[in-house]
Amino acid sequence: MNRLITTSMAFLCFTGYLYAQDSTTIDRKTDRNILNYLDFGVTLGTTGIGIDLASPIGKNVQVRTGFSFMPHFNHTMHFGIEAYDTEKGLLQTKFDKMAELMKSFTGYNVDSQIDMIGQPTYYNFNFLVDIFPFRNKKWHITGGFYIGSSNIAKASNTTEDMTSLLAVGMYDHLYDFITGTDENGDPNYISKPLYDGYYLDPSTGDKLKEIMTGYGRMGIHIGDKTDGTPYMMEPGSDGMVKANVTVNRFKPYIGFGYGNAKAGNNKKYNFSFDCGVMFWGGTPQITTHDGTNLADLASVKGKVGEYVDIIKVFKVFPVINLKISRRIF
Repeated sequence: MNRLITTSMAFLCFTGYLYAQDSTTIDRKTDRNILNYLDFGVTLGTTGIGIDLASPIGKNVQVRTGFSFMPHFNHTMHFGIEAYDTEKGLLQTKFDKMAELMKSFTGYNVDSQIDMIGQPTYYNFNFLVDIFPFRNKKWHITGGFYIGSSNIAKASNTTEDMTSLLAVGMYDHLYDFITGTDENGDPNYISKPLYDGYYLDPSTGDKLKEIMTGYGRMGIHIGDKTDGTPYMMEPGSDGMVKANVTVNRFKPYIGFGYGNAKAGNNKKYNFSFDCGVMFWGGTPQITTHDGTNLADLASVKGKVGEYVDIIKVFKVFPVINLKISRRIF
């Protein structure tokens, strides 16, 4: 599909070259309103910053092809670290006690809050067809498609929170070992070596199990599942927490616009706008590093929950773009 778009752009430029070389051909094309002008435009709107080329293929039809991208900007989201039990749910463990225990186990200080930085990451090529149904040739209806990145946004923890997440990951790994059992139902610290043939003293293991069971595991409470249990996001194997928003690469488009006269306009510069919808192909997937789709949760906390609710309602992406274009020939 990218080849199709590139070929279309090259074809429009090549047509301009022929236009300058053959006056007889020019006259015929002018009469038929086929490729008898070429506009270069710069766009700004919900699809980001872009450029496009436009040329007619009939008396009331114009084709456009171009590229747009959303500049990266950061949006900070805040989440709290909380204690929980896989069976009991959230625990009312005081964070200062938990932080002290984690510091003794891991050597790291742990903050009660984790910040994640969100960024838009989308870009698109487009191929659009404008139809001018009215005599003044300013209003147009548009159909076509956008094709580009499937990953339209991402989020990950800040560098400053790496030590806290590493401590949480190390603590939870130790928690699983101390409180877990083997295939025979025996405690792990009795039946399995802690490291390279070395076993934890059972009395020490019993004491640690009592303490850690009372404190619970640690995680980031993002929201609640459909069964009412909390979804606790824990650091991945790289000690980070991440999320990505994905949609279909191919996105059909339909809309309308005004302002870019297709014919009979001798001005070098024109202003226009487009308004329409880009079809994502269903609800976007908001997937964390552990494979959880936040759109499937019953509720998500804070500002992130508001964004998720909006995405779940709107199955399409609203497109509102302003354009300034210059007639090349």
